[in-house]
Amino acid sequence: MMKIVADKTIKMLNEFVKNQIRVGKTDHQKFYCFAERIEGIEISNLIGQNFSGRKNLFYFSKPVDEFEILSAGKFSELGESKNKFQSIAERLNLVKDKIIFNNSALELDSLPLFQCSVKFNSKIQSEEWKQFPDFSFYIPEIIFYKIKNNFFFIYNFSDPDKVDIKSVEEIITSYNKSDREIKYDNLVLSQESILDSGKQKEIWNKQIEKGKEKLKNGELKKFVLSRKKEFKLSSIPDFYQIVEQLKSTYPGCFIFLNKINEKTFFGASPESFIKSNNGEFTFEAVAGSVPRGNHIDEEISFEKRLLVDPKLKTEHEIVRDFIFNKVEELSKQEKKFAENSFVRKLDNIQHLVTKISVKPKNKFTIFKYIDELFPNPAVCGFPKEKAFKVIYELETHDRGLYSGLLGWFDINLNGELVVGIRSALSEGNKINAYAGGGILIDSDAEEEFLETELKFQPIISLFKNEEKS
Repeated sequence: MMKIVADKTIKMLNEFVKNQIRVGKTDHQKFYCFAERIEGIEISNLIGQNFSGRKNLFYFSKPVDEFEILSAGKFSELGESKNKFQSIAERLNLVKDKIIFNNSALELDSLPLFQCSVKFNSKIQSEEWKQFPDFSFYIPEIIFYKIKNNFFFIYNFSDPDKVDIKSVEEIITSYNKSDREIKYDNLVLSQESILDSGKQKEIWNKQIEKGKEKLKNGELKKFVLSRKKEFKLSSIPDFYQIVEQLKSTYPGCFIFLNKINEKTFFGASPESFIKSNNGEFTFEAVAGSVPRGNHIDEEISFEKRLLVDPKLKTEHEIVRDFIFNKVEELSKQEKKFAENSFVRKLDNIQHLVTKISVKPKNKFTIFKYIDELFPNPAVCGFPKEKAFKVIYELETHDRGLYSGLLGWFDINLNGELVVGIRSALSEGNKINAYAGGGILIDSDAEEEFLETELKFQPIISLFKNEEKS
């Protein structure tokens, strides 16, 4: 079957390339986007096969929506390390003037042409995160794309005379679903990685105590404190297995993987930062968390607490009001609204969520919204600059892409950015997992510590202790 798919796709690519040369359209100032429908495949399967040796790999999916992207390589970088989003608008206009699509690409309603990642804070630099740029907005060379039951292969190139058809054919034909088998028991923690929870709790309590001193004068209402857990595996993880397990356990979350050289940032985020659809921008305020509970009565009890507990309500309102007020400030006379808050239930945790939407007249203002709103109080605190200062003073690790942004856009700026939480950084058999919580003046250090333990679980639960495996 895959041989037939490859033959058809390569034939169409050959025709597109030859047509550009024949009609004299070859222009080194242009670039070409070839897209073709292919038979249904398991896109994540490619993570551990032909794509595994590539320098850049980007995966993004939301299983419940049957949406999935896997891209490899960087064809063109539009963002530079220190740039903000607003600098992208002019470059995107230039791209629109330069791009030539084949017919199938033109027929697609939305083509995920741009991939994006942004670190939480570019002022902190560490060896751990050095390989990842502070800000990246780029066009990949190769993209596999799934939306509902439709599958596409996308290939971007600059010179029709130099297209390596054989290389493209090898990528398509490399897929073989039958030889992939998930063996979760291969993912195990090595004994030496078991952490001293008591020592971590002692450090955490001291950090909370120092941070609360900053809250007492009222200038700072909230700050978000994060933790890092370091551990080793008995072998190098198979990211096909990891992605498949995250998809299965957290189908309503955004499953992501961002690989550069030998380092891979991955996770299952419950939080959309912004979704752009036909000119309407939707933001999510996600703050306030409780466990799911061991039985239905306990779960309902936790849910009620999430809705009425003064501390949890205040934590959520700080995030919600910040987003709404910023949107109101930027949108002026344009219509905006906030939906009623609701509870988002995940495998082991419940979150309070409010969605806020606006439809500006100019779709390019999306970049101004992002620059103004990121990071929001859900991952930083409020006011932002004062919260940043406390985080600098208390945290001893570089967050990197943890609590940063990852996502995609099409040429018309439809797309979505999510917050890089419930996540970890992998290098070889070493894993650094991250989790955090919002701290208010009445926060209890013990409860906040237990909440971070809960937030570590999406990552830690991927790996089994050797004694139990």
